[in-house]
Amino acid sequence: KSHGDKAVQHLKNSNQTLNSVERKDLSSKEKIDLLADALVLQNQALTQLRMQLGSAVSISVATALLVQKDKRRR
Repeated sequence: KSHGDKAVQHLKNSNQTLNSVERKDLSSKEKIDLLADALVLQNQALTQLRMQLGSAVSISVATALLVQKDKRRR
């Protein structure tokens, strides 16, 4: 759950950063910097989603192994 929560937070931050790009008072360089920041946040979100997926897979594998072990005992 925590990985998913972190991913959501990174994506929210990315959206806020992207919304800032529309401001008229920013130079082109500042806008490019904001776009780069948003891209970094999106990459961090993807990393967290990958970690969430890995956690779910490990839980599934552990459950399958415990079920298999329990069946052998019977």
